[in-house]
Amino acid sequence: MMSSAQGVPGLSSEDLGLFNLSSQTRRSQTARGQLATRSARWTARVPDLSNQTARDNISSRSDQFQLAVHLFGGPFNPT
Repeated sequence: MMSSAQGVPGLSSEDLGLFNLSSQTRRSQTARGQLATRSARWTARVPDLSNQTARDNISSRSDQFQLAVHLFGGPFNPT
């Protein structure tokens, strides 16, 4: 005689356990996918320093910042 799990005929408690396990697996795969997407987005913002253009852009941005601090003063201005 098959037992009825939560009023659903034909499902044993073992079947229900497998169903819960597969739904937990799906949830953890979804969470892993979201984490991978977030981390890919974050690494996309980090410039690749092996690329000469990226290095040039960083140094010119740094130069622009130093020029702005020199012209307009600021907490980093030694004078």
